[in-house]
Amino acid sequence: MHFPRWLAEGIRAGEVEVPQPYSGRIRLVSLRPEDVQTLVLWSKDFSRVLGDEGGLCHALATYDQLFCHLTITGLGGTALEPSISSWTEVVEQVPELIELVGDPRRVTVWFDPIVHWRDDGQIRSNFPQGRGILEACAAYGADYLHLLRHLVPQGATAEGMGLV
Repeated sequence: MHFPRWLAEGIRAGEVEVPQPYSGRIRLVSLRPEDVQTLVLWSKDFSRVLGDEGGLCHALATYDQLFCHLTITGLGGTALEPSISSWTEVVEQVPELIELVGDPRRVTVWFDPIVHWRDDGQIRSNFPQGRGILEACAAYGADYLHLLRHLVPQGATAEGMGLV
């Protein structure tokens, strides 16, 4: 079963069975709105959620607070991520995500992972795409400032990326 349908059915049922990672035992988790402070959705592509697959958008409307974490690598549609939409298509989901959650502070964008690889004898990286991705998301009001803290320890600076 695809995740949006599974989650929508779980929300309607008020609970889901979740296998524990080490023991494999099943844990019953309440999804009743009165038991959930914030429901966090994390994806590289929210198109199936926004398309209301399995009635998920309708089911999500029962919660007071939603939070969406959007991970963008800039490599969607390439040999490294062939089943992910291009980053320009994914960024276009940001306004709909903000509408879904009701506040731009509840949508965060994460440019990750930063990767380097060899292609025809040359070293390539998705790092240079970071600025365009972050600027596009920021234009819609999505939070990306945490990225600066993430990039600096890896040798990058906000100035070097042209973000400040």
